[in-house]
Amino acid sequence: MSSVTHGTSDIQDYSSAVDHYLSSGRRDPIKVQAEEPFTRRILRDVIDNLHRPIGGTIRMIDMGCGTGDGLALLSNTSDGEIELRSLYNIFYHGLDSDPSMINAARALNTNVRASTFSVGDMRDCGRADFDDYDLYLSFGVPWSHLTPREAQDLLANLFIKTRRSSLRTALVVDVLGRYSIEWVKQWPYAQWDYSMSFMNSAEDVVHAPMSFYSRDTLSDLIDGASQQSGTKPARVDFHDRSIMTGRHTSTGTFNNTLPPYRNYINQLLSGRTDVDLDNLYFTPPQEDCPPEVQTFFASFASSWNERITRANETSGQVDEDELKARNLALGKQLVALEQRSQRGLGVGHSFTATIYLD
Repeated sequence: MSSVTHGTSDIQDYSSAVDHYLSSGRRDPIKVQAEEPFTRRILRDVIDNLHRPIGGTIRMIDMGCGTGDGLALLSNTSDGEIELRSLYNIFYHGLDSDPSMINAARALNTNVRASTFSVGDMRDCGRADFDDYDLYLSFGVPWSHLTPREAQDLLANLFIKTRRSSLRTALVVDVLGRYSIEWVKQWPYAQWDYSMSFMNSAEDVVHAPMSFYSRDTLSDLIDGASQQSGTKPARVDFHDRSIMTGRHTSTGTFNNTLPPYRNYINQLLSGRTDVDLDNLYFTPPQEDCPPEVQTFFASFASSWNERITRANETSGQVDEDELKARNLALGKQLVALEQRSQRGLGVGHSFTATIYLD
């Protein structure tokens, strides 16, 4: 979770959270094998769609950069990926409102060329006198720290700034999904106080007022910014991430009846043989929601549960090594299903819009 200011005067203090962001436990199997590769695919698609030549220069700013995860995404690879930093001449600027986050980011990236970190408010990126960039990046839902009015004003100002460029510009707007299974009782509300109780200890819990978005409400915000700025995006794509494996499926902070799916799938991806697969079955939420969200969860639950049933049918027919391999394969299948099924509806822990302006 990146840190930014919220409202016109309140500044959220994230200094107690730095240890969590730097801890090895944060990068659990779900993060390493599912979330990071999925986010890298979004970033790779965005960079590809900037239509810059290989070896060309791309200037990007990571708004609400935290400890620099956005920079790590440019360098980390898996499954035969080519490192993004090897394909382009990338200048990276990490911006965060919390000095402790920036200090940690600087310490972690002292040897990374063409990168810089500074303390600042992401809303300043929309000022006319602020530097221009080819890519305005955000991961870790920093836009959810803004009110919808603040978010629309910032987006409109960034749209206006793109007129200076003769080349395509892209924005990655990352928010919390309104219709995540992690907080079904909060679905009627677009703004509420969010608790980051997945931190390392009770002392690390950070509370913040946050904004939550569906496909419709984020589209409305983008349309409002377009009308406000007189600038129409050339293309907008939407992505749901961590539909079944958001960190609050582990904590139960907002939905204490939800099975800890992230824990179970982490165990599968670790090759554990003592996972009771019956705990993984998913009953779609019955709360009021838009028809497309209800339809999605019904269809997704059917596909998800079918894979668990298939795996369960072999549980008594395999030895320890085969059981370990089966569980590992099931974990990968469920992660792949989650990512393949996403429709960009605001049904995951995080919800991302990629916006292109010509």
